[in-house]
Amino acid sequence: MARRLPPQTWWSPRAGCVLHRRDCRPRRAELLVPYPFATADHQTTNARYLVDAGAAVLVADDDIDAPTFSEQLVSLVDEPARRGAMRAAAQGLGQDRAATALADQVESVAATRD
Repeated sequence: MARRLPPQTWWSPRAGCVLHRRDCRPRRAELLVPYPFATADHQTTNARYLVDAGAAVLVADDDIDAPTFSEQLVSLVDEPARRGAMRAAAQGLGQDRAATALADQVESVAATRD
C-alpha cells in the first residue's frame, strides 16, 4: 500500500479528537472510527459533523473486521478525486476562534456571578 499511496494521504483517528482540533481542514482524507464505549456516544456525534459535510467517512467499530472497513479504505486509496472532494468539503468547517469564543462565554457568565 505504501507504494500506491503517498504519506499522509489518509488518516483513521478515533472520532473523539475531531472537534478538538483548531483547524478542521484536513490535509488527507479521514476514515473515522468512533470508540463504541465513549460517554453518550459523543465520538459518533463528533464524526457525524465531518461526515455530514462530506469531509470524512465513518465506520462503526463493529465493522472493522467486516468488508465495510476495507471497502471504504480501498475506495479512499483508489479514488484521489474523492479524497480531494473530502478535503474541499472540510474547508470552512474549522473553528479558528473556537477556544477564544468559549473563553469569552465563560468569562461572560463568570462576570454575572460576581
